Amino acid sequence: MIYYFTGTGNSYYAAKVLGINLQQSIENLGDSQRAGITKKVPALKKDEPLGFVFPVYAWGPPTWVLNFIESLDVENNPPGYTFAIATCGENIGNTMNTLRKALKQKNIGLDYGYSLKMPNNYMMMGSKVEAGQKAEEKIRRADLLLSKISEDIKSREKGFTLNKGFMPKILSKAVNPLFLKYAIDTKKFRVNRNCISCGLCRRICNTGTIELVAGKPVWGKECVQCLACINYCPVQAIDYGRGTRNKGRYKNPRISPMELEIRGKE
Repeated sequence: MIYYFTGTGNSYYAAKVLGINLQQSIENLGDSQRAGITKKVPALKKDEPLGFVFPVYAWGPPTWVLNFIESLDVENNPPGYTFAIATCGENIGNTMNTLRKALKQKNIGLDYGYSLKMPNNYMMMGSKVEAGQKAEEKIRRADLLLSKISEDIKSREKGFTLNKGFMPKILSKAVNPLFLKYAIDTKKFRVNRNCISCGLCRRICNTGTIELVAGKPVWGKECVQCLACINYCPVQAIDYGRGTRNKGRYKNPRISPMELEIRGKE
């Protein structure tokens, strides 16, 4: 079983490719989090691995990934082999250490980890998103690495191939907590006159926090700043303060919005 979390589709794409290569099922871990339930890992087949695929947010795992792991019930079904793939624009800091500690609390070991570069989709720190030919080149390189990763997992390789970047401890222990405390403020979301009231932002929201009021999106408090709503808006009607203006928009070109439109409240 492979559990994934995704914003603009990079991690979903990686999980989808791994699922095909490994002939394993994939599941959006956010589904159970929105329902507020304890997730019992289905009975794993003999030698079936347990995998996690997720993006890196400010050099740490998304909070919903950690919450999901905390809610796991594996007492009577411990996995024999566990892997994690962290998708990122450049580096991941000590993200994998954070994940390993969370898994350890559930008596799950982490056998294999990989940081997989994908097109940059985060426009909050002054940089533009990567799109077009540059994005395609990164995805093609990722495809080759996903083939290697798949073979490693099939062979039950153990070890970690990680680009932690410069001073990973500071990035993950100092910057990430500040991000979690101050960066996620849903009051900063703005909708301009381009909005066509299509409701895609609501349907694609990871946390189900978006409601439509008079046809326009309104954000609640539960947000992980995946920025799916901004990037998938078909008319670029959504911004986060002024930080996302003129920064471009990104969605993984290998998947369609329909594959992710499963989240909003009905």
